[in-house]
Amino acid sequence: MMNTQKSLQPSKESHFIARHLEVDSPIVFFDIETTGFHRDYSKLVSISLIELHQDQLNYYYFFNETGKDEKDILTAAHTLLSSKYLISFNGDAFDVPYLMHKYAKHGLTPPLTVARNLDLMKVAKASLHLDSYKLKSIETALGILRTDTLTGLDCIDAYNNFLETGDRSYADKIELHNEEDTLNLLELTYRLLEHHSGVVELYKPHYFEWRDMELNLISLKLQGDFAIITFEPDKNTEEMHWYDDRGHIFKTHLTGTMPRLEVTIPVEHHSVDGFDLSIGLYLEGQSRMRVLSVDGHPLYENMPNLLRHMDQLMSSKQKIVFG
Repeated sequence: MMNTQKSLQPSKESHFIARHLEVDSPIVFFDIETTGFHRDYSKLVSISLIELHQDQLNYYYFFNETGKDEKDILTAAHTLLSSKYLISFNGDAFDVPYLMHKYAKHGLTPPLTVARNLDLMKVAKASLHLDSYKLKSIETALGILRTDTLTGLDCIDAYNNFLETGDRSYADKIELHNEEDTLNLLELTYRLLEHHSGVVELYKPHYFEWRDMELNLISLKLQGDFAIITFEPDKNTEEMHWYDDRGHIFKTHLTGTMPRLEVTIPVEHHSVDGFDLSIGLYLEGQSRMRVLSVDGHPLYENMPNLLRHMDQLMSSKQKIVFG
């Protein structure tokens, strides 16, 4: 395995991101190169990462030099990819599932999940009006420059040529491409935050303290007069299924190897100024209901109230089923 590590000069963009994302742990921008899309029949060529922590920027690059270094690369990147705040482009659809599969294939615990990833492609599609949402198309539209001219297919050809010839110039071209992809994620995050911070807020990971664990909100789905809110706990919990006769459900379970906490709560729907509000959460000692979602998007500030609400219900009555 070939690896590179270097410090980068902090910039106005990195200062802006650190200040406006308001996160409590390092932010890791990452990108991968592979020899194809199929997880079983392609190779992981490289992983490029930039860690932003307390206004310090560090760059890491891990390259599959022999064609057989996948496990070494995955092991080397494990700690960085364990970050609570990952940022990628199209990572939800490709990079994260690909890496999770590769970790499992090599008998390693996957450090990352889609729930901890901010996918900038989703933010761009929700906020920009473009004909194409490929990374280079977005960069061109926003005036973000790059030196490298390779496409993903060019990288595959360059990697095969490197393995056949050992010519380092091919490896250098791949590294430049992977590095600029990752550097431009930082620039793209800055541009989207500067002009579309509300959209970024919708898609970034959100965490909530509950009992002795931290919960990452994965999704909120409306099904008729019920809202189903799913969280990813930061550790495994005892399996539990609690419900009452009004439709409140609280359960924990595993999805594959990942723990899940799922809350179902009755809601009322109201239209206010053209927005659809889903309202629930009557807390003891309080006279008003709380808004859970606006047009299907979670109202994050009321998620702690949701968890308090369920704790109040479960501590007072009704049924609990374990196992």
